Amino acid sequence: TFVELVTQDVKGLMEQEWQEYALLSPFERDQRAQWDMARQKSGQFAAREALVEDYIGKINGGQRLLALKGVTGSGKSTLMARLAVRLSEAGEIVLPVFCGHTAMSNDTLDLIRYQIYWLEEQLGLPHQEQLAAGKELRGESGEENAQDAAEQAGEENAQDAADRKTSGQADPVQRSVTRLAELVAAYTSSGGKRLMILLDALDQLMPDDARDRLFFIPSNLSEKVQMVISCLDTFSLPGVRADEMEAVSSLEEADRGEVIRGILSFQGRELETIVIEKMAQKRASASPLYLSLLIQRLLMMNRHDFDQITAGGDGMAAISAHQLALLDEADDTLEGVCVDLLEAASARIGGGFVKTAARYMAVSRHGLRESDIESLLMRAGVEYNSLDFSFFIRYMRSFFILRDDGRYDFAHRSIREGILADCREDMETDAGQEEAADRIRLLHGEIFAHLEGLKEEDPVRIREITYHACMAGDREFLVRYLTRYEASDSIPVREEILTAAAKDIHDDSLADGGALFSSLLEHRGTGMPGRELLLFVNFWLDDAFGISQKELLTEQRIAEAAIGLARELLKKNGTDQSPRDLTT
Repeated sequence: TFVELVTQDVKGLMEQEWQEYALLSPFERDQRAQWDMARQKSGQFAAREALVEDYIGKINGGQRLLALKGVTGSGKSTLMARLAVRLSEAGEIVLPVFCGHTAMSNDTLDLIRYQIYWLEEQLGLPHQEQLAAGKELRGESGEENAQDAAEQAGEENAQDAADRKTSGQADPVQRSVTRLAELVAAYTSSGGKRLMILLDALDQLMPDDARDRLFFIPSNLSEKVQMVISCLDTFSLPGVRADEMEAVSSLEEADRGEVIRGILSFQGRELETIVIEKMAQKRASASPLYLSLLIQRLLMMNRHDFDQITAGGDGMAAISAHQLALLDEADDTLEGVCVDLLEAASARIGGGFVKTAARYMAVSRHGLRESDIESLLMRAGVEYNSLDFSFFIRYMRSFFILRDDGRYDFAHRSIREGILADCREDMETDAGQEEAADRIRLLHGEIFAHLEGLKEEDPVRIREITYHACMAGDREFLVRYLTRYEASDSIPVREEILTAAAKDIHDDSLADGGALFSSLLEHRGTGMPGRELLLFVNFWLDDAFGISQKELLTEQRIAEAAIGLARELLKKNGTDQSPRDLTT
């Protein structure tokens, strides 16, 4: 048939590319995705070429670190993309990383290892660690003899643990930071071409001590290894000098029309001058992201829109009049126009499918796969249709990035915040503020219940189930989950599961001061095991904590609860071997 012939032709054209892609390393695949993002954003670049020239001048003048800071939607990522492309075209060796865009760029430790891998490539050195998307390699502490570790843990108090962390022992972050500095020093003395590292959207990294202390910035940047970073204006950059920072300001009024035309040109679209001028007058039009979303709204037209246009007289004048009316109706905030777009897509697809799917995605941490969304909607009694989902993604294409593991996630934090704010507002209108918070927890619980039903080796289940269990406050599941995988050495993905669980409990504990996990240790439930929880605290959770005051105080609270549990178990089940077996 005709369809089969077309399919064969497409497969023939793509086969060589697929074969070449299959031979790429995980790092090479990730860099291909990062460069695709850079070129896409650079292609939309307009109006700020003088600013890019200024940044390049600073780099060529020997500035080792350049930090761009600005509000959400101010165009930082587009500037970083343009810098990457311009520097590459000038013959520089460039490593672009858009944090959160791929599975290898979500976490500070992974970001450090990413730079290590790249520098080893530039120096022709063998790789000490192989990168694997979404998998954090265990540190040396995981190789310790379990009995010796238990004895050591029984002898330590909180201060001993702090001293051990300070010394850098059993700390994969400290080892990686040291390795990164060694490689920068080696390349600086190698006589090779200049290297440029560009790290965009640092605020998209998962929050932890290493991120907050900027461990991803080598301490010994040089004239041969330079770095440009970008982040929100609210993101703290301790140790970065004022003369190394550049504020990315909002668009000047004179530049807004040029930015609009640049976005339209990249998409192969046009708008009448009167529409462009009206768009540039919107209160939030100083934000390039806001302008991009407005353009998306104007181009999102279906039969309903064209019926209205025809009723107004047809022709370009009627189309422009309709678009001007849409601009009048558009919200004057970035978050609000995100909700406007969501409402428009929902109206075109029909039913509650779009809003419900978007809310699940907003509650998720790093997005959801289509199969996850389908399962969640079916559980919620909402009809799912794969064609509707493809329409949803097409209508909202400016909203999303597609992660390596198949998850669709929001491209900007403001989109997630806008949808969550709209969700809370609807819930508060129906039930009040306190019950609205409970309903958000219920959404976390629904995602958690879905993940629990997946195979234990499912990568999204491994990475996200502990987070959603924490957000849902499900202590009983956490006890069962940690006990099962701590107690069994035969499960192939045990190490990945416990590493991911430790990281999520660490993050949740920093947010609530250790309240949830401490209460879990103190009130784990009648008849529930406790020794496995203590082993988890000592061998896995301890490695996840850093040495800042906040981290040490949080870990101290958890350690005190663990000591109480150890004493309880010793009292109930004590034998001569108990001090050796129990960990604190």
